[in-house]
Amino acid sequence: MSKTAAVEALISFYEGLSAESLARFPEFYADDAFFKDPFNQVRGVAPIQRIFAHLFRQVGEARFVVSERLLADNGAMLVWEMHFRLPARRGQGPPQLIRGVSHLK
Repeated sequence: MSKTAAVEALISFYEGLSAESLARFPEFYADDAFFKDPFNQVRGVAPIQRIFAHLFRQVGEARFVVSERLLADNGAMLVWEMHFRLPARRGQGPPQLIRGVSHLK
């Protein structure tokens, strides 16, 4: 699979990510994958899956939208938005948005 095809497959995976699809992480990440965000720093597919499982337990309607992709010889960068709602006492809270960038190697 070409690098472009692999990145597009990963984007499709993330844009359709759900609690039910977390089992597919090994299709996209190496066994020793490294993941870091402002709250976590882990190595390995299972710990990465746990981070996203926790996300889906804590927020409602979580979804990712990739708006830009930059490919280079040594990796790729994805510009994305995470849309979600924080649980409120009665139903869901207002829509929330986090913008981010992922550096893939």
